[in-house]
Amino acid sequence: MRNCVDLFWCEWAALFKGKMKRPLARGGWLLAVSPLLLLMTLWNWVCLALDECFFPSYRHQPVKAPLFVLGPPRSGTTHLHRTLALDSERFVVSAAWEVMLAPSIVQKKLLRGLIRLDRNTGRLLARGVDWVEKRGLQAFDQTHPGSIRDAEEDYFYLGSMLTCTGWMLAFPNWPGFDRALPGLPGMQDAYRRRALAFYRRCLQKQLFVDGGERTLLSKNASFSSWMDLLPEFFPDARFVVCMRDPLQTLPSMLSTAEKAMQGFYAEQKGDPMLDRLRQCMEAHYQVLHAHVPRLESGRGLVVENRELKERLPEVIQELNVRLDLHFSEGYLQLIQDVGEQSRAHRSPHHYDLKTYGLQEEDLLKSCPTLASTLSTPQ
Repeated sequence: MRNCVDLFWCEWAALFKGKMKRPLARGGWLLAVSPLLLLMTLWNWVCLALDECFFPSYRHQPVKAPLFVLGPPRSGTTHLHRTLALDSERFVVSAAWEVMLAPSIVQKKLLRGLIRLDRNTGRLLARGVDWVEKRGLQAFDQTHPGSIRDAEEDYFYLGSMLTCTGWMLAFPNWPGFDRALPGLPGMQDAYRRRALAFYRRCLQKQLFVDGGERTLLSKNASFSSWMDLLPEFFPDARFVVCMRDPLQTLPSMLSTAEKAMQGFYAEQKGDPMLDRLRQCMEAHYQVLHAHVPRLESGRGLVVENRELKERLPEVIQELNVRLDLHFSEGYLQLIQDVGEQSRAHRSPHHYDLKTYGLQEEDLLKSCPTLASTLSTPQ
């Protein structure tokens, strides 16, 4: 809770010092969000403590050979993750509502019970959620379309620790996020290790509630720059790394971040956030380039974004064989239809290097890429 109070102190201080481009709108947003986030954080920690009282056996739940989908943001991780998540018999995944609202076993059981009750009593709550989504998520239709029911990045479990660095787009003035950001001077390995220990417990809770027989499927673009530590906490994990040209990912990420900050009225004078994001994106490429080649055979594969788009069924088949995933025939047949949709998809999101003053030569030097380790079609 102390970090949460400190975060809002920094945001209000920045507002009164004239650092924000839209101070009135930002002030109104902070007035609305501050008490909600404080209450939600308190509620999360109360429920996490109740887990230790009522469900202590979750600590013995193994996280056996999980599959992590990584890659620099805007490289296709969401597409691959949601495609793999279609095999619900094989994988356990976290829905967006769960990672945002239910890090604890107590919360998962309460909310799942509420969902079952709503389903049996006319779906009034579900219709209300649909109405809110239709109007509230329009800003993300071009950059990250989806629903709170979709499989989502379980990195958001770290929201309770204020270590979910995606939140810095909403709270750009709090320096505490820098501790979890490789590429920035304030990064602390000890802090990241504490965060990963907490994150692993959250995954144990997910498996405890969903049953431990299936494989945990995790997608975390933000963890690409944590590849130096992930194998330490998940020694038998398998990794699929999505890779895309930094000349595309950098402006796409900065454009996405800019739109998100506009939605939070969080634009700063001078745009210092964009420079921080650039450094973080460079770290994603650098850490992956240094650590993925060190993985043992059969534990890590690199997939280029164009492969996901042009030959998705073949990619899934290769992942099935190379990572020993044992997909069902029904799932592999379903992927043929998904592959057709993938080839036909055209993103409405447009961006340009020049908009952000990025130099092609500099990016190619600072963002080393990995070549695909899948077979190249003849």
